[in-house]
Amino acid sequence: MDAGLATAYKVVRRTEQGTLVSCLMDHPELLVEYKPGEWAEAPVGGLLVFSSRASADGFACGLRAMTHNHYEVWECEAEEPVQLPDLRVACTDMVGAVRWLWGHPCLQPVADEIRLGGFGSWPTGTCAFRRVRLLRRCEE
Repeated sequence: MDAGLATAYKVVRRTEQGTLVSCLMDHPELLVEYKPGEWAEAPVGGLLVFSSRASADGFACGLRAMTHNHYEVWECEAEEPVQLPDLRVACTDMVGAVRWLWGHPCLQPVADEIRLGGFGSWPTGTCAFRRVRLLRRCEE
């Protein structure tokens, strides 16, 4: 691995066609396709990964319990860290909200004062990078 690259873990969804894509995002403007060994870049903000295998496995396990989709955990290289917004959008069809949050990452003072519907906290171990390259699939 090159200097300046971080090791992380990415949860992806395998489509019926066998393509690896963003695990939760379906909107065409924000959906990212991943090809092992090739760099993928965030269309807005950063690509979400986990700092530990345990955090990624826990998140993928929760997704598998809620849906019939096929989720996989991959070890990856990540570069160009991006600050996570204080909040995350819980509804994946809120494209405007996603774009706005990545442009305004420091909202915790506001979030502590009001209840914001459709927003939530990040899963444990979540971090973001501008670019991610899948290396190898982790065994379940």
